[in-house]
Amino acid sequence: MKILRIIIYLIFTPILISCTGTKDIIEIGDLSNLNISGIKNNKIIFNGQLEITNHSYLPFKIKTIELAVIVDNIKIGNVKSLNPLRISGHCSKEYSINFAFEITNPETEVNFILDYMNGNHNELRLKGIIRAKYFLFKKDVEIDKQISIVY
Repeated sequence: MKILRIIIYLIFTPILISCTGTKDIIEIGDLSNLNISGIKNNKIIFNGQLEITNHSYLPFKIKTIELAVIVDNIKIGNVKSLNPLRISGHCSKEYSINFAFEITNPETEVNFILDYMNGNHNELRLKGIIRAKYFLFKKDVEIDKQISIVY
């Protein structure tokens, strides 16, 4: 019975994955409960809750997230995930995520942090790639999203 299940997965997985459009697989919501957990190798380590919606019926693992952080059309840094996330099939929920933020434009970053602390700025634009994997299949999903930081 177990072998039959594996054979069915091997046959239908490529069909299901190929029928799902890459743009519609992952939808990123807002970032909440953002906390700084440390500084390591000139990177600020954050953790928080990120709402992710999986429109596919297949669960998958997000191996890497590589996004540029843009404020007022100026790139202030890059965000990379530190740990893989297992995303459940066809659901929307908040996932705990740890990521490293590398500053590429220190002057703009300092201004953004000061504005953020004063409550003036709470939106970022994230642009980049999320790499998702299911079994032997991988997909790169392009993200270009304006998100709110809830504090």
